[in-house]
Amino acid sequence: MNLGEQLELLKQRGFDQERAQVIVLIREAAIILFPAFPDLFLMYGGANLILFHGSLRTSLDLDLLSQGAPLPKADDIAKVLLEGLLPLGNLLGIAPLKITIEKATPAFIKIEVTSKNDRSLFTVDLGGLGSVLASGIDEHVLEAVSLNTTATIKSVSRDHLLLQKAEAFAFRTGIKVRDAYDIKLLLDAGALLNTQLQSHLSDALAIKEIGRNELMAHLKARQIGTEIYYPVPLHLQECFASLSYRRGQFPLSESAASESLALPIYPELPERSLATVVYLIADFYSNVSG
Repeated sequence: MNLGEQLELLKQRGFDQERAQVIVLIREAAIILFPAFPDLFLMYGGANLILFHGSLRTSLDLDLLSQGAPLPKADDIAKVLLEGLLPLGNLLGIAPLKITIEKATPAFIKIEVTSKNDRSLFTVDLGGLGSVLASGIDEHVLEAVSLNTTATIKSVSRDHLLLQKAEAFAFRTGIKVRDAYDIKLLLDAGALLNTQLQSHLSDALAIKEIGRNELMAHLKARQIGTEIYYPVPLHLQECFASLSYRRGQFPLSESAASESLALPIYPELPERSLATVVYLIADFYSNVSG
C-alpha cells in the first residue's frame, strides 16, 4: 500500500489529514526501529490500538516496552530515526525532520520528532520492563511506505492490553475517559481476561485496596517506624482557608495525602537494615496477594 492509499484509509476511518500523516510517521518509525534493534521491544499503548485494533483515539506517542535487555543508546536510536524517516518526511513535504532527545536514562528514553517548521509530530517513548507472557505477544508484518522494506512488529496482545487498561482505569487518579474508551474498544473486538489475567488483576486490586494503615501496622508490629508527614494537602489546611479551595479541586494532591507513607530509608541507613525494611514490605504484599 503506497503513501496515498495509507492516508486515504486513515481519513476514511475518521482522522484528518494532519493526524493521518502523524500516524503514518509513527507506523514508519516502528518499521525502522524494530529491525534496527531486534528482540528488544514490544509496542503497546495508543499506537498499538490505532495500528492493530482500529482505535480512533488520537495518540502522538510510539510507546515501546523493554523486554528486559538494556536500552540502546539514545543517540543511536535518534540516528536511526533521522535517517529512516527522511524519505517519508520528503514525501509528506515536512522535511527536514528534527529528532530531539528529551530524556535519556538507563531505564527510559524519550525522543521527540518535529517537522521543518518546528511542529511537534510525535514522541518515541522507550522503557519500562515487559512482563508480558509469550502468549500475550502478537506479531504483525508491516511494509514501509517510503522504503523498500518490511518489518515484523511485536506488540502486546489485545487481551493483555485489556488487563493493562483495566489496571490503569482502577489506579489512575485523573481523568479516566481515555481508559474507558480503550476498554470498550478492546471488549468490542473480543478481548477477554482468561483465568490467569483475571488473577493478575485481582492481585493488583487487592494490593490497591490494602491501604497504608495496614502496612503501617504491619511494620510497627515488627519495630519498623513509619510516618505520615502531610495527612492534609496544602489547599485544605487551615492556614490557607482564605483561598477558599475545596476538596476535589486538586485530586492528585489529595490522593498523595491519603496514600503516601514515609519509610525509614535514607542514604546513611546500613545495607542490612535497608534489606530488612524491603523484605518486610515485600512480605506484607505477598501475603495480601495470596
